[in-house]
Amino acid sequence: MNNWQLQNGEFALIRRQVMLFGVAVAMALGCIVAAWFYLDQAQLKQQQARQTLQQAQAEAEMMLQDRQDFERYATAYRQLLAKGVIGEEDRLQWVEVLTNISNQYPQMKLKYRVDSQRPLDFVPDVPEGMRVFASRMQLSFMTAHEAQLLQVLARLDQEARGLHLLRQCEIRREKLEQQQQEWVAAPLQSQCLIEWVTLRQGAPAAAPPEGAAEGGVQ
Repeated sequence: MNNWQLQNGEFALIRRQVMLFGVAVAMALGCIVAAWFYLDQAQLKQQQARQTLQQAQAEAEMMLQDRQDFERYATAYRQLLAKGVIGEEDRLQWVEVLTNISNQYPQMKLKYRVDSQRPLDFVPDVPEGMRVFASRMQLSFMTAHEAQLLQVLARLDQEARGLHLLRQCEIRREKLEQQQQEWVAAPLQSQCLIEWVTLRQGAPAAAPPEGAAEGGVQ
């Protein structure tokens, strides 16, 4: 069996080589540890960069979606704003439309009553910060036939600002009196209930002292 033990004085001959070998091993281990450390840091930075890129892409997609939504609804919003559905209700303009109809067809003997405005908090899917309000109008007038009644309602829809919802209309045939020379046949007496709806922020406008507005042409 070979004896690998160094004899006295033999280690001195290889001491330098052993020390150099130890330093080389230590340096190699240091390089390996440093390489692992820098690799880990590089991977961490790459992951952070990837997350930043993904977040930027998500924000860009969200901004693009918001822009598409804005472009999609901007036209409808401007139309509703011009129509008077969004914003303060314009009762004066309603009265002007009704007065024009009365002046054009005095035989209708159009009368109206607009109650004070009230909130409609039960309406679903209202945009945040907005509220729906409604004013009830009672409309009374005479027409020669049903088609003329529909023409009056269509004219309100076209000319009066706001959104009006027809709740009900009661129609009955009146007797033709001798003094009613403007009618060829017995006219129809119509009693209609209409809701004028607007959408806006804040509280409803203050109601008139009597709580309603009335008018008509006798």
